[in-house]
Amino acid sequence: MANFSNFRKYFFIHGNLYTYGWKNESTLCLWMMNKYDRLISLNCDLSVQDTRDDKCPFIINPHIPCFIYANFKVDNDRTLTFTSRDCGKHFFALEFKPKGLQCTLNNCKLKFDLSCADDFITKNFPEKYIIQFGGTLHNRAVEKHQTCLSFDGGENYMILNYEIKNAVILNRRSIIFVTKNMSGKVWFSYNEGQNWYGKSSLLHNLIELIPIELPNHPIMAAVNFNSHENYYIVSQFNFSNLIGVFKLMTERTCQDEDFEIFYAYSRFGKCFQGQEISYLKKKRPAMCFDNRTEVVSIIKQCPCSITDFHWYCIFNYSKPHYQVKDGFCMLNPLSNFTEPRLKCRDDGVPLIEWNGYDS
Repeated sequence: MANFSNFRKYFFIHGNLYTYGWKNESTLCLWMMNKYDRLISLNCDLSVQDTRDDKCPFIINPHIPCFIYANFKVDNDRTLTFTSRDCGKHFFALEFKPKGLQCTLNNCKLKFDLSCADDFITKNFPEKYIIQFGGTLHNRAVEKHQTCLSFDGGENYMILNYEIKNAVILNRRSIIFVTKNMSGKVWFSYNEGQNWYGKSSLLHNLIELIPIELPNHPIMAAVNFNSHENYYIVSQFNFSNLIGVFKLMTERTCQDEDFEIFYAYSRFGKCFQGQEISYLKKKRPAMCFDNRTEVVSIIKQCPCSITDFHWYCIFNYSKPHYQVKDGFCMLNPLSNFTEPRLKCRDDGVPLIEWNGYDS
């Protein structure tokens, strides 16, 4: 660990520095440097294959504290995506249980395509509560590349049909626009994929979709390539016109009653280290245009929980000696435990604050 050149990619977010690097010639690890400048090894099963090109073996959710996505090796042949909601102390395989689909051991496993590209936040996290990944669904011996969407910050995922080639979200989740491979048909939904509407087109090879956000008039620009005659066609889809054709909803702007509160919660609940962060998002059944130029974070102070201490789940001494009183963490006055006060020579910093990670 002395050679810092072993480290490759860096993400400084939510007060921590995350990176990955080689522990030895064959072991790739995920590391975190906390606010005390301690370098902590979180996991050493990172996928080496996901370090090539613009791929990344892990990324951090920019909106929800301590939410990590990481691709770990599970055997010689497979790599799966694991998530952590507690800054990397615990990782769990990402599972999807679709209705009517038989999964090995009642679970379907997912492997997301994680990217280190500069625009990964825009692509993967287009809104505070929306997550979009391409990925591979492992079901028995079958592997299919599919698009995965979440509208609740990663709590639940919707997997689109494997034939979907492009998927774009407009108007802060009001519209999902997708195209199928070489079909010439486009599909869109106004309620997070609960209902879909199709429209035929002459565009059989759409290579790029470009959203154009105008107040109350979302438009999609589509680039189609004609490989036979070697030329491009640029078309546009005006969803205001489509709304009238399908009689889906009136052209109205969302009002207060059309929104609900979304909490950016961690593994331990809505309050994390003294802050409760929330956003207003449009309700699924609300048929209106969201004309907000920005989704503003609502931050409230809240009492800490004993689980806010990162070492709580690791070190046995924490639970007997700490208690929660009126929602606040405090040392149990009946305990004979005293917090160590170590001193180092030359005014060095004692290594006592590992926050629950293995040293």
